[in-house]
Amino acid sequence: SVYFCLFKTPKAIKCYSVLILNFALSDLGACMTDLFVANRIIPTRMSMAIIPNGFCIYISSGVCFVLYALMLHFFVHSLFSLLLSFAYRYYVLCYPAPSRNTLIVIILIVYLPTFTHMVIYLFANDDPKELEDALRNQLPNYSFEDTKVIIGTVDTMKSLPTLLMTLYMVVPIIPVYAIILLVRLKVRRKLDGIADKMSHHTRRMHHTLLNALTCQAILPIFYLEAVITFVIQTLGINHKLLEYSVFSMILMIPSLSPVINIYFIRPYRSEIELWIHKIEGLFTKKSTGPMIVEKTYCVYNPKLRHMKWKGAEYQAEGRIKKNSVHNTN
Repeated sequence: SVYFCLFKTPKAIKCYSVLILNFALSDLGACMTDLFVANRIIPTRMSMAIIPNGFCIYISSGVCFVLYALMLHFFVHSLFSLLLSFAYRYYVLCYPAPSRNTLIVIILIVYLPTFTHMVIYLFANDDPKELEDALRNQLPNYSFEDTKVIIGTVDTMKSLPTLLMTLYMVVPIIPVYAIILLVRLKVRRKLDGIADKMSHHTRRMHHTLLNALTCQAILPIFYLEAVITFVIQTLGINHKLLEYSVFSMILMIPSLSPVINIYFIRPYRSEIELWIHKIEGLFTKKSTGPMIVEKTYCVYNPKLRHMKWKGAEYQAEGRIKKNSVHNTN
């Protein structure tokens, strides 16, 4: 998604691509940090323990905790970024689109509280030995003999950084999701009301982006399920399945969000289709002739390397013959 935002975005959505890039960077950061942490979270009524299983365990527990804090802040920033994207779609239907610099400033303002909570949370890591002893007392049936690294907080109620970060991740999901659904409804009604005044291309573009946002609006359900699973554990119901599922469910968001963007934004999808046809062409025995694909209007020919974006489809710098495929020796 980062590559498409930077190099394959058409001028019609250049401004909106700032928000897409913001999403893409958050998704990339969440996936990369999870790759290095791969944590299992054990929240009890008193303590908050995180057991990393990723590459960070071969470095140090401090590095694991920093990466864990970064991962949390990427997740919550994605949630607020989704709300910002819906607000943008509604705003541009009523007023002129803001400049890219204005959007960058707004994103930074939205990001600042998340970054602040992350920095504060970095001071919440307690001594691993004390944390392990606390867990043994609270969970006598658990074994931590094979645990290489354990990070977290001994007493969450006495740790202001942990308490602030927990509330910041748990509390906003319901009101933010409710606002997202409300704004989506307003955008839909606004589009229906001014559809006759829009050109066909503009109306099609707005509906396409709205469909993408609608699919993305489903993604916070995974966040909500993770929050519910987390709360269940704090009530004293602990199981390994619950401990691993918290972040497994949240990771569905950065995993699916780029796929949604690429599918619904036609230039991105067409670029993927073009890559596929090029790869197919490399493995075609008779590669000297053009390979025409009628549905996507893409032509692959080693001699025709320049592709142009015109309107809603790709057109090659050559002749497109429909309903036929010609291979020349």
